[in-house]
Amino acid sequence: MKIRNRLTIIYTLTAFATMVAGGIFIYWFSARFHHKDFFRRLEERVDITEQIFLEKNETVTQAVREKFLHTLDEEIEFTVTLQPSGLDSLNQFLPELGDQILQNDVAFFWQNGRQGVCKRYHLPAGEYAVVVTAADFFGQKKLENLKHILLSGALLGSGFLIVVGYWVTGRALRPLENKIHDASRISANRFDLRLAVENPDDELGQLALAFNSTLDRLQAAFEAQRRFVSNASHELRNPMTAIIGEAEVLLSRERTPAEYRAAVQIIQTEAARLERLTNDLLALANSDSMTQLPAPQLVAIDTVLLEVLERYPAERLMLDIAEVTTPPTVLASLSLLTSAFNNVLENAFKFSGDKPVTVSLSASATGCLVKITDLGIGIPASEMGHIYQPLFRARNARGFKGTGFGLPLAKKIIELHGGQLEVHSEEGKGTTASIFLQITASK
Repeated sequence: MKIRNRLTIIYTLTAFATMVAGGIFIYWFSARFHHKDFFRRLEERVDITEQIFLEKNETVTQAVREKFLHTLDEEIEFTVTLQPSGLDSLNQFLPELGDQILQNDVAFFWQNGRQGVCKRYHLPAGEYAVVVTAADFFGQKKLENLKHILLSGALLGSGFLIVVGYWVTGRALRPLENKIHDASRISANRFDLRLAVENPDDELGQLALAFNSTLDRLQAAFEAQRRFVSNASHELRNPMTAIIGEAEVLLSRERTPAEYRAAVQIIQTEAARLERLTNDLLALANSDSMTQLPAPQLVAIDTVLLEVLERYPAERLMLDIAEVTTPPTVLASLSLLTSAFNNVLENAFKFSGDKPVTVSLSASATGCLVKITDLGIGIPASEMGHIYQPLFRARNARGFKGTGFGLPLAKKIIELHGGQLEVHSEEGKGTTASIFLQITASK
């Protein structure tokens, strides 16, 4: 069922229930008022009956007699002395009516749909009770008419509310229908389309903003994937082209042993480059599929870092390791953490030329921070947003050997360890990579 139809039904049922409840409320209070008013009129007639038949009051004129004795439907007047025999006769109207009149002097009662009033009088001749009963046909007809009016009004109002509710919900949902139509036009070929945001403060505006934000992220992911496929194709094609080209040259005619060795050397170099590229692709794919660390163990960060630094020339290293009483330890995969440190250090040494590389290690109660700073070519500010994309290489780094997997792989590994990798760089001045890891207390 569509939202429009569901809202119309809910709106109509709610309004109908409200009208029925209001009608019942009105009918109940109207009926209560009519009954009380009729009891009041009966009580007046009891007083008049007592004056006419018991006190023989001559001041009660014939007009008063006609007014009070001939206007009620099926009226019955009954006077009785409050002697034992008389009290028993009152029970024909209501059981125990005699006891009630002795206790309260006046009693209001119902008898077979008729209303009645019994009242006690103290006269010189003795004590008497006067009973008047009558049927309120006129009041009942008015209540019946009121019931029909309320019920008809509820039914007619419900029909009107169905029409109005359907129209109102249609107008209210029209912006949503427009957004659904606009969203259906978005496809892989028209991924730049976005939903219009008419009012960013209402729910539809917030929905459009959230949808547009999701599309922005998806578009960025698709573009990154497209660039990755393009770069991967380019990087894979270059060594393969070189290998095939050299093989074709060798097979075109007879070569000297020196020429064969030179060609094979080129093929070996390009094959090694292709192997490294393939291994990097596999390593990145494996890191993406990992949800937990393989073979985690407590490792000392300073020890791992010093072991990695042994692979690089000491004359270009500047160490700044803070002295701590307890070496910082983390729960880590030794091979993955070593790979992450090595990837970041390799970039620092590669892009800094002959300039020194500074490595610092500091620790606090909760974590340790490794900073690797070089004074190399730096990264252009316009390209900083792409440095974590696989196979991406800044325009000033294309003359250096590499595959563009080192930094993205290092970031994924550090994040898998619950840490953070941040890179700050300025073109022509150098780059600083900051690695933060949470410390795990050793047992």
